[in-house]
Amino acid sequence: MKTLITTTAFAAIVGLANAKQWDVFNTSNSLLPSNVVTSVKVIGSEVWVGTESGVMVQNDRGEQNDSILENGILELEVNDIAEKPNGDVWVATNDGIVIKKSNGSEILTVDNSGLPMNVIKTLMVDKTNKTWVGTWGGGLAVNSQEWQIYSTANSGISSNGITALTEDNSGKIWVGTFNKGISVFDGQNWETIDSSNSDLQSNIISSVYADGAAVWIGTNSGMARYENGQIVKFTTANTGIVFNQVNCFFRENNYLWIGTDGGLLRYDGSGFIAYNTANSGLPHNSVSSIDVDSFGNKWIGTSGGGLVEFNLSGIVQGVEDKALLADVQVYPNPYSERVNVSNNEKESLNYFITDISGAVLYKSNIAAGQKIELPLNGYASRQLFLTLEKDGRFEVLSLVGMEE
Repeated sequence: MKTLITTTAFAAIVGLANAKQWDVFNTSNSLLPSNVVTSVKVIGSEVWVGTESGVMVQNDRGEQNDSILENGILELEVNDIAEKPNGDVWVATNDGIVIKKSNGSEILTVDNSGLPMNVIKTLMVDKTNKTWVGTWGGGLAVNSQEWQIYSTANSGISSNGITALTEDNSGKIWVGTFNKGISVFDGQNWETIDSSNSDLQSNIISSVYADGAAVWIGTNSGMARYENGQIVKFTTANTGIVFNQVNCFFRENNYLWIGTDGGLLRYDGSGFIAYNTANSGLPHNSVSSIDVDSFGNKWIGTSGGGLVEFNLSGIVQGVEDKALLADVQVYPNPYSERVNVSNNEKESLNYFITDISGAVLYKSNIAAGQKIELPLNGYASRQLFLTLEKDGRFEVLSLVGMEE
């Protein structure tokens, strides 16, 4: 009897390597409507960029679109962007919420929805597909089948000025406020965490970010980590890093990326590396938003320098899948003992066999017009990957192993 070792029959990722580590997009060299970037969100193969004057969308091949939103709403000031599981994209603005759907756009305001006010500062879609909407003065609105409003008048939330939202690993909703610390909601009860009942250094909250069992908190006086009921503060006094205001966080494997008003920080659990206008390609020290695409490129929004693409290993730009594999056949897949690779390209290809950790098990090349057989029976119990390379383009194929 044969059993599948992996469940992915065939997957491909194509990228064009680039020696450049930093690339800057601004109003002079791109369709970016403003150099003040407020939100960056990677959605599939696209990067959605919110600014003080509208939205730009760029795909992984560098193609840009500044008219993705319709109905005369192109120049609204954007504060946040969120994606729903059905593919709808919600855009928070100072004039309500714009929802980009596959067949057009919809605008939600106080006049046609349950929103308590039109100034929307932050959005978050939870694990149950509810959309949490933080307003600037109207409290917290939750959209499921109907709207539900939480304010200081009808709940234990500490403030109506909402600045940040996240959901922790237990399903609790963390609500950052302008000047009243953090309100944590478990679905029934509210708990306030502030400088009067904890070691939190400031009640002015700019960011909250769930990271495993911890929640990172950005304030106007550094950052903090909340875990197991304890707060650990990170300030200039105890780290030597000039944090200023901490605006955003993003976890990428072993690194936590942190956007501050003094530049970009990378934290590995023991120390920080700082990137700023003096020592890197960062065009502006105020970092407002960070996201990472499938190629490992960091997309960084700045409050005055535009949008930045950053990759220490060199920026990788996507190409059409067919660009590399149009004339290459890999079969059978799933495999039992061996895989055949037929190169019908006019040029030779380099190839690497790696395991799931990235360790290279074997590497060689295939001449143009050549067919080779890769004996994989020694690795049949592992998940393997075949990487093909030509002219700096890489494609990774997931090989499905079978065993007796």
